[in-house]
Amino acid sequence: MDNGRFQRIGEKDRWRASSARLIFATTKKPEEALLKTLLRRIPFVTQMPDLEERSLNEKEELIIFFLKKEAKRIGREVYFSRQVLNILLNYVYKENVGELENVIRMSCAAAYLNSTDDVKLQIMSYHLPATLLSDIKASVEVEQGTFDLPGGFSKRCIYGSNDFFI
Repeated sequence: MDNGRFQRIGEKDRWRASSARLIFATTKKPEEALLKTLLRRIPFVTQMPDLEERSLNEKEELIIFFLKKEAKRIGREVYFSRQVLNILLNYVYKENVGELENVIRMSCAAAYLNSTDDVKLQIMSYHLPATLLSDIKASVEVEQGTFDLPGGFSKRCIYGSNDFFI
């Protein structure tokens, strides 16, 4: 690995060449997650901030990104309430971005099961996973307004009213 040569497990006579670069990712400290023999061969470590440490704007962009991804995957326009957005923005995700994506997938799946519309999918707070709702620490508004994530995925915002939509 250090000099671009390696042997497969069980091979004793043949050396192979490689110019591959390895990228590792962990939510733990590298010193805790990786063997010291491997860690010393990693030239540098970059730390990304936890989801909780990121701005609300960045969290919102991630939520919209994952909703767009799900909308495209299931072939429906996804709508969600202001309350759902507030819950998703204010929840503390223990597993970081991966948990956020899974929460959105599970919420879309729950809404999909209850949907009768072949074009639109409405996500309400009761479609969110029960574990998320039971752990909520933030106070959220009464369910009002609708955020629209249309097929074109353009982001348009109207602030100061319940007609706010994306």
